[in-house]
Amino acid sequence: MINVIIVKNNKMALKGNITWTFVEYSETETEDMVITHPDGTEETVQQPKQILRTESWTDVYLYVKSIQMHTITQDNTKLEQVTYHFAGYESKEARDSDNENFLFFNGDVLRNYDHNLNLWSQCYDQLKLRENFKDLEKI
Repeated sequence: MINVIIVKNNKMALKGNITWTFVEYSETETEDMVITHPDGTEETVQQPKQILRTESWTDVYLYVKSIQMHTITQDNTKLEQVTYHFAGYESKEARDSDNENFLFFNGDVLRNYDHNLNLWSQCYDQLKLRENFKDLEKI
């Protein structure tokens, strides 16, 4: 596998109102989960109960923090897989003062990567396809 490190692009971001759903785990409640092992056997285990929490913010600064490209071989064909991570901040200034103090953080895989187009723009364009980011403006 070959990893390519790409220098960050501080000149692009998305901005606008965002509603984000978090998964949190209960400290007191548990739930059963059935795990199917590769040999077909099943096991029931207890895990902390998942709780969905939604939060909304105005004028969030959404920034692609990193892009990674991996060359993989699938069916004797070399493919490039592009993954990226993004984070939401209260503002550009908040991002600039502490890049790790984000409101939320997540990642995705860039589908249909086109070598002839700007890689950063493709990531932001894909983010804008998400329902909770569709009204954000590119800045």
